[in-house]
Formats: sequence, structure tokens, C-alpha cells
Amino acid sequence: MIHSYWTKQKNDKKIVFLLTVLSCLILYACYDEDYRHTCKATLLPFQTSLPFNPHCIGDPSEGMSLISDGGTYTVRDAGLTSEGKWGYANLNNEIGDRPQYDRANDFAEGLASVRLNSRSGFIDKTGKIVIPLQFSETFSFSEGLAAAKLNGNWGYIDKTGKVIIPFQFTEGLSFSEGLAAVKLNSKWGYIDKSGKVIMPFKYDYTRRAKNGNIVVNIGTGGEDEFFDKTGKPIGK
Repeated sequence: MIHSYWTKQKNDKKIVFLLTVLSCLILYACYDEDYRHTCKATLLPFQTSLPFNPHCIGDPSEGMSLISDGGTYTVRDAGLTSEGKWGYANLNNEIGDRPQYDRANDFAEGLASVRLNSRSGFIDKTGKIVIPLQFSETFSFSEGLAAAKLNGNWGYIDKTGKVIIPFQFTEGLSFSEGLAAVKLNSKWGYIDKSGKVIMPFKYDYTRRAKNGNIVVNIGTGGEDEFFDKTGKPIGK
């Protein structure tokens, strides 16, 4: 039987396990829908103190690791992906929330975004649902707010589930350095945490540079424009 282990690419911490017999590992690149994780598969079984033998164990995030009960594996663009259910275990390999969700994200700011039956919300580390599964999609909390999609539009909620920025955008990304990229009528712009437009909706492309500065572009073949973390232009 092939067992898999999930490790987040951007995290240097690894789940260390000892194989006491001569082994040959077969590694597969495996990404979730956001292409943020890698699965490693081995022909040797891996036993834990959990009441079942998980197919995937994630790197700890805020003391909790994602776990999968297995299910089948299907080929995606980059390799394999689990069709099993997802839950959480703490660093002592104790179940925090038994695998039951169709999709789950790492904990961030004390809460985790989970999805079940096409509805998304948030749980705490005890497994309690603290923001009802009422949205079609949610992103992890960042800087106190989370992007959420309802009735086809994106907005932002706080940790109580209160709507802080109304659902009005066609796309919305997580806040970083006090600003979030949002899309309206096919154009990107940036808003602050009050919902005020800091950069107008006129860009066809945007990304964050490694230093946190904002890079935007208008039209096909246009030159990149650069803005600082506050949205102030700093040239091309």
C-alpha cells in the first residue's frame, strides 16, 4: 500500500520519521488546488499513535497538522491528489478534528478555513465551528480579515464572522502589508482594511514582489509599474 506524507513547500520544518529497514522511496509531486503543498509517497507503511493510519500528515501550523484519512488518489496536472477527507491533529498526534472535510487549509491566526458539501467556514483548534459553513469559498485569515465569497462576490469578514468589507468584488485576495488586491469588472485594484480604494481598478495584472512592493501591468505587452507597500508609485 502506498502511504503519503504532506509537507508544505515554504516551511523548512519537516515531519521526521525513521525507517529502520533498507528502503527505496518513490517521491511524487502532489499539489492541492492552490498548488501550495507537496505529497511524498513511499512503499513502506507509516504507523502513528492516531486511531487510523493517515495517508497524509502536514507540517505543523500553529501547533496543528492537517491529516487525511486516505481515500483514493487521482492524477492531477502535477501528480497525485487525495480524494479522502481532511482533519487536524496536534503535535502529540492527538486528533483535534477527525477527517470529515472535503477541503481544509492550515491554521492561521487561530482559525482554519474548511469546506464541506460546497460550503466553507472556519473552525478553531478544538474543532468547533466558529464561523458557519455558509460561504462558497474562504481564504485563511491574514491581518485579522479573511476573504470570503458569497452569492458570487467576494468580501472580507473578521474572526466573529462579521462582514467588514461588503461582498462586491469578482475576486479578492488576502491582506498583506495592510492592502488587498481585489478585482472588479475584470480589472484589479487595491483596497485598505476599511474597504477604501487605494489603487484604482484599472490593472490587468498584479502581484507582490518579494520585498512587499506591488507590481501591476495594463494591457498585453505593457510595461510593469511599481508601487510601494502603501500604494505610492515608485516608477516603472
